[in-house]
Amino acid sequence: MIVLTSLSPIISSIYYKLSVIQVIKLDIYRLIQSVSTKATIMKRAIKCDIYLLFIKKPIKLLPSWVFCY
Repeated sequence: MIVLTSLSPIISSIYYKLSVIQVIKLDIYRLIQSVSTKATIMKRAIKCDIYLLFIKKPIKLLPSWVFCY
């Protein structure tokens, strides 16, 4: 019983660390989701910028969102 009582704080700390790791995993997953949506938006913006490069200069001065939507 003495061994179990001495191990209980260690076990509880391990459980705590595991729960923290799970929370971190969730945060990373959400971060990846948000980054992936930002990446698609960036790809669209880059496509619009590339599209603008092939257009004459006076039209190029217009805001890029006109061509995005």
